[in-house]
Amino acid sequence: MERILKLYTVRVKILHPLAKRILAIYLFPFEAEGYNRLQSLGTPYPKTVYTMGGGAKNAAWARIRQNIIGVQMQKPQQTEAAYGTALLARRGLS
Repeated sequence: MERILKLYTVRVKILHPLAKRILAIYLFPFEAEGYNRLQSLGTPYPKTVYTMGGGAKNAAWARIRQNIIGVQMQKPQQTEAAYGTALLARRGLS
């Protein structure tokens, strides 16, 4: 058990900051830029973003994303990425 705790501590202290930095540099700025671009076209900057897919299952990922983008992350009842597409398809058929 002690070895597992040491491994977990290494993951948290080393890998988490590294992952946060990689995300901050490469991924989340594109998302924030997209929101900024939409805002320049007249839409308000979001106050809340609903996250779906694999990212919705990871609380640490959501916190990092929330801190970098500056908006609150919400987890919807359905987190499967295809769920929203299925709803739109159903709406289009009716």
